[in-house]
Amino acid sequence: LIIREEISEDSFGIQKLLKEPKGRIFTGGVKKLTIDEIKDRIKERKKLFSTDFEEIEKSKKNCIFNVIKNDTAQFVGYCGFQFCTHINKVEICYGFLQQFWNTGIGYEVADNLLKFGFNQTNMKEVFAAVNPKNVASEKILQKIGMKCIKKIPWPEQGMVNQYEITKNEYIKMSI
Repeated sequence: LIIREEISEDSFGIQKLLKEPKGRIFTGGVKKLTIDEIKDRIKERKKLFSTDFEEIEKSKKNCIFNVIKNDTAQFVGYCGFQFCTHINKVEICYGFLQQFWNTGIGYEVADNLLKFGFNQTNMKEVFAAVNPKNVASEKILQKIGMKCIKKIPWPEQGMVNQYEITKNEYIKMSI
């Protein structure tokens, strides 16, 4: 896999992801955007891109990457870190085209994101919010060492599980 910044050539893959009903159940619903609208959003997100965790936390910037298959250059999905207004913290996030579910890609990407966040940025902790009906995502978070710390209300989803891992916990787990 290649994990890299978004580029306009990813627009068709992003559009496909946004249209997948099953894949969008827990991530804001199906969105019907034109390729030009997606390209405009990529340009806007590039202006807010940062790998500095404090900038993400304080300036509401993001560190969102796209995931590409190395052998075919096919768009797989997205991943990264962003400020979440519902939990008022920086969260790890990811989403993949349905054809790549249950292939191990989710774990591989999330694991590499934590390594990147804790080893190459000034990230000290990261959170996630996941609907308990999203069993696959919960398994990924647990497998990368995140712990469910509480239930929180989430618009249009009811109560969801909030996960957390600190840099110290991650280091202990990695030894």
